[in-house]
Parts: sequence; structure tokens; C-alpha cells
Amino acid sequence: MTKLFLIIAAIADLALAAVLYTAAVAACVALPVAGFVLDRKGKAPLGLALAWLPPD
Repeated sequence: MTKLFLIIAAIADLALAAVLYTAAVAACVALPVAGFVLDRKGKAPLGLALAWLPPD
């Protein structure tokens, strides 16, 4: 029973890591794009903050 629990916990941990990694990669691409779009629309302070904000 303990081995089964450890296997399930390891699988859940890997799944969570994959989800968080995917979210971090998406943020690394989306935030600078959104920042530059906001910069073009005249919201320069917010746009620059998003473009330079590290996702971590």
C-alpha cells in the first residue's frame, strides 16, 4: 500500500511540474508580447513593466 501511494505521489508531482513549466514558458512568451502591444496603445509604463517583468 505504501509503494502504491509513493508511485501515485511521484506521478502527481511530475504532472504538477509539467503544468507549472508549461505555464512559465507561456508567460515568457505572452508577457513581453502583451507589454509591447500595450506600449503601442499608449500605455507605456504598464507595457514596459510587463515586457521587462521576469515571470519567476
